[in-house]
Amino acid sequence: MDLMGDIGLADQLTSVREENKVLRAKVKELTEQVKDLTLTNAQLLAEVEMYRHENSLPTFSQLALGGNSTLLKTNDHKDNTTINNGIEDDNVHFISSGDGIFASELAASFPDVHGLSTNPLCCALDKTDTILATGGADGYVCIMRWGTALVPGENSVQKALQDAAKVRCTAPVICIGFSTKNRCNLLAAGCMDGNVHLIAYKVAACGQMSGWILDVVEGGDRIKFGKYVKCLAFAPESNMLASASADGTILLTNILTAARGGKGGVSDEDGNGDYSLMMVESDDSVTNDAIIVEQIKSVHLKGGVEALCFVNQGNTLCFYERDTSYLAYLDVMGDFKITKYSLNGDVTGGFD
Repeated sequence: MDLMGDIGLADQLTSVREENKVLRAKVKELTEQVKDLTLTNAQLLAEVEMYRHENSLPTFSQLALGGNSTLLKTNDHKDNTTINNGIEDDNVHFISSGDGIFASELAASFPDVHGLSTNPLCCALDKTDTILATGGADGYVCIMRWGTALVPGENSVQKALQDAAKVRCTAPVICIGFSTKNRCNLLAAGCMDGNVHLIAYKVAACGQMSGWILDVVEGGDRIKFGKYVKCLAFAPESNMLASASADGTILLTNILTAARGGKGGVSDEDGNGDYSLMMVESDDSVTNDAIIVEQIKSVHLKGGVEALCFVNQGNTLCFYERDTSYLAYLDVMGDFKITKYSLNGDVTGGFD
């Protein structure tokens, strides 16, 4: 017998068995990871499909083009609501989309802002119309000086994109809104996971943009919904932000920030320790801004909110609730009374 040969074969067999154990354990681990990733992918696909389905349903624009509006006031004291279903003055035109002025030629085009295979989902201009922000399915907010693309030269568009700031959010960005307050470089981004991120930005002397998500002061409220964010808007020249979700919730919040510093830990530019919405573009210290989010009011509706905006110098919030035939006006400076205006002349009642 070849005893040494048998011992060698036995050692090889033992080694192979041990390697097989390690490989089986690794295969099991990878299989579990694949299951987790498959489940996560299925959940994301379900959310996207739900979002597509809800967007395919009738919107305010479709309802608004359906007939003459009528007005007649009745009061419902139970939910602090006023409904309007009577005859409107003939001199008042029916609500229609747009003001009849439309773009006639392309000013600038930015290819692949969010990558080769990622779609931009929303965009907005700041108060001066010089800063453009876009939100993408990649979860990034891109902030740029879009006018740079109009400078004569072959690489002007590329220059605008190179100088742009990209800020990572927690999910695909569905809606964006800029603050309209003077000297306030702030925007809000609503995401598919229900989060609203508050982003500060500035322009360096060389033209390079920078942006960052502001941290909420410990103990402050964060803006978070149960479903994805549909729309948001800042009140004119105000700290107030209105945001709404597909779950039917509208949140009114005050956004207060101040640069960290001074003995009190937080101070405004006068050093008096008060909170104010103040972001000075040329001051690098704003990169460490603290932010306070104060919830003013929450409104809970049966349907998702398709669109909203501030009117009446920011004293009233106008919004449209899905599957309804009226516009609603919320008095944000008074008792938060809701007044509803019917968009269909022949419809009466049914405004629970």
